[in-house]
Amino acid sequence: KKLINDLKMFSESAVSLVPLYDLRDWSLQHGELVCESPSSFKVILCDITIEGREVTHWTQPLIEAVGSAVFGLICCEDNGILKFLVKVMPELGCFDGIELGPSIQREAISQSTDLLEQFFMERLKLGTSVVFDHMLSEEGGRFYHEQNRNVLLRMNREELPKLPEGYFLLDYCTLNELTQVNNVLNIQLRNLLSLLEA
Repeated sequence: KKLINDLKMFSESAVSLVPLYDLRDWSLQHGELVCESPSSFKVILCDITIEGREVTHWTQPLIEAVGSAVFGLICCEDNGILKFLVKVMPELGCFDGIELGPSIQREAISQSTDLLEQFFMERLKLGTSVVFDHMLSEEGGRFYHEQNRNVLLRMNREELPKLPEGYFLLDYCTLNELTQVNNVLNIQLRNLLSLLEA
């Protein structure tokens, strides 16, 4: 799609390294790096001891989520083919700046006014069209006790509101092929796709 190409090729954003103490709006408080304005995470320093490993003691920074996010994927039949609603997402640290994410990727502090996100949250609140709704732990050695709500909704194509720019319906075969390519589908979307039954 042209939008994805334009965002990848013509983005004016630039990344630069700055000293930790020069970060605006972030400060050390009680041994934690905390943002002074609402943020979805903070950085904590952990002193870790464990038995049965080659290294039994170390210290490391970990990301601690503030609240729980909601990651949601809408699926619907489109001309007889089951498709999934994905969204172009900016991804810090991704070499070309964006990846495809799930229909909804809502942090605990989100104040989004996206009409599709509002539609999703209303359906979820009513329990309408819900196929899967569970809190799941995030894996990996960088996150501290992070759990997020993962939701799958299935509905008729006609029930969806008009799709805002950046949303696309893709079939499972296409998404499955894209999982083989680095930096195309983000981890939240890949996790939700892994919940689908064969």
